[in-house]
Amino acid sequence: MAALNAHYNRPDLTGSAANGLDLFTGMEGRVVVFGAFPQIARRLPNAHVVEMNPSDGEFPEAAGEWLLPGAEGAAITSSTLTNRTLPRLLSVAQGTRVALVGPGTPLSPRLFRYGIAALAGFVVENRDAVAEAILAGGSSQSFHRHGRFVTLHNEQN
Repeated sequence: MAALNAHYNRPDLTGSAANGLDLFTGMEGRVVVFGAFPQIARRLPNAHVVEMNPSDGEFPEAAGEWLLPGAEGAAITSSTLTNRTLPRLLSVAQGTRVALVGPGTPLSPRLFRYGIAALAGFVVENRDAVAEAILAGGSSQSFHRHGRFVTLHNEQN
């Protein structure tokens, strides 16, 4: 994943600066979010959050199988690429507007071939500062100021 991000998420990449979660603001139907993103309750107060280790008000991972069919939107964390759950989620999400979201999202338009409507990831602009933040044990929040979020939209969806 690091190699894919290094290749696709380059500083010269252009796209909208929209937060991937904000793509679902105002949707009338069910929105399912895979991953407990920071501030999710504030951004999408009616979202059904699916998490591997659910907290109060969140659903366990297996619930995605019955929450996705018929949903209007789904924000799926990019970590589903590394844990290999993304293909199954996309097959269950047929007809749902899907965005792959998170700093680890590879901003490769090839992913649109699999029914993804938007890719919302992170582009590093100061590699040395990000490396220092990671080596110091910082979270993704600690390196956000050293880059920018980019969202690519599938023009076919």
